[in-house]
Amino acid sequence: MAPTASTPQTGTVVSASDARRARLLIDGHWTDGVSTFAVYDKFSGGQIGVADRASREQVNAAVAAAHRSFTEHKLDPSERYRILRRAAELIEQNSELLARTIIAEAGFPAIDANNEVARAAQTFLISAEEGKRLVGEVVPIEVLTRHATKQRSVAHRTRIAGDVGDLYIGAVARCAKRHAFDRFVHGTE
Repeated sequence: MAPTASTPQTGTVVSASDARRARLLIDGHWTDGVSTFAVYDKFSGGQIGVADRASREQVNAAVAAAHRSFTEHKLDPSERYRILRRAAELIEQNSELLARTIIAEAGFPAIDANNEVARAAQTFLISAEEGKRLVGEVVPIEVLTRHATKQRSVAHRTRIAGDVGDLYIGAVARCAKRHAFDRFVHGTE
């Protein structure tokens, strides 16, 4: 099968124009880290990006801001749905660039990179749809990897006592083995 725009070949590098700097988003503001580190293409060895390294203080500030946002800015289910649906759309719109980046950075074969991107979009879409029906249950999502092993993601839907709205916690864990999944979901070995 000939490669297409949606199925980049293994070894396809991210072009210089696609190279990005991954800055830190803390409390709604893009912030420089205390230092940076280069990100390299697994195949060519060429630099494909730069990422900012957070200090301990920046990590603590990001966690505090996320907690504050979680407690102070409740989303109703329709707004949560709109945001998660938009995230899925953006992933789909940028699927080619995302797949090329995964191939270059992680060394994934093209089929796995494309599957990762599609799965990410599907996870956001499922989360958006499930966010409308919050009842306090764990919802496993299963997928077969290229090695025919099962990977599981878990989405947890719950109602927070005293809260007018509901909370959706999505994609809590990915477990490759059944016992790890059971231990996470049921607290058993």
